[in-house]
Amino acid sequence: MDNLKAFGRNIRTYRKNLHLSQEELAEKLNINTSNIVKLEAGKQFVTAKVLFNLASILQVSVSDLFKETSPEDTSRDDSYKQKLLKYISTLSETEAKFAFDTIKLFQKYSGK
Repeated sequence: MDNLKAFGRNIRTYRKNLHLSQEELAEKLNINTSNIVKLEAGKQFVTAKVLFNLASILQVSVSDLFKETSPEDTSRDDSYKQKLLKYISTLSETEAKFAFDTIKLFQKYSGK
């Protein structure tokens, strides 16, 4: 598979796993949304600075972005706790507090 295509596919998969829109990812990277579209289509590459920021935002290593195997295959192996931790790290402070309060209520009423 073309490395740039694999790179784009991986970005899309990791972005979606974190429930980020293309617009949100572009904003976090301080680039145009059209650049994200081109990246995910395997039609554009980024600077080293953007590459490292991208890996950090997507919570993966730079090498994970270039893997030929599909991230979907590995995401199935993630436990729900791991998925929850990844998701929570993308929330704003207000959203994180709401999630925390919701989990505490769940624990209270489920006897945990």
